[in-house]
Amino acid sequence: MAIFSKGGPKDKEDEVLDLPEAPAAPEDQSATNAAPQHKPSIISEGFSFVGEVNATGSLSVEGRLSGTINLSALNISATGSVDGIVNSAVINVKGKLSGTISCGDLIVGGRATVSGKITYKKLTIQKGGVIMGEIKQLSAN
Repeated sequence: MAIFSKGGPKDKEDEVLDLPEAPAAPEDQSATNAAPQHKPSIISEGFSFVGEVNATGSLSVEGRLSGTINLSALNISATGSVDGIVNSAVINVKGKLSGTISCGDLIVGGRATVSGKITYKKLTIQKGGVIMGEIKQLSAN
């Protein structure tokens, strides 16, 4: 590093001491007060995944997903498509969802299509949303 230094060791030491400290990230403070937060995962548009997904976090699907899916929250965008056995506390659909679906809250957007064997605790369908198949409400217990 002698090429970039101005002088002797004292100048290098001053340069190190003059560097500003990086502020602590806000999430570092909240992490000590709450349960660990999971960053959402994304299956991007143009991407296709076939298999098994098990997570305690959330997943946003902009592409295609097929298989067995167990999540805390599933968000399907207008370009997204999910097919398979789906278990999630919350499912928000703006695209297409089909298969055997079990959830707490199911939110169907105005341009969404949901089909299959569907069990839910709470259902919201926006005007224009389509839901078809075997539909059963679970008790709120």
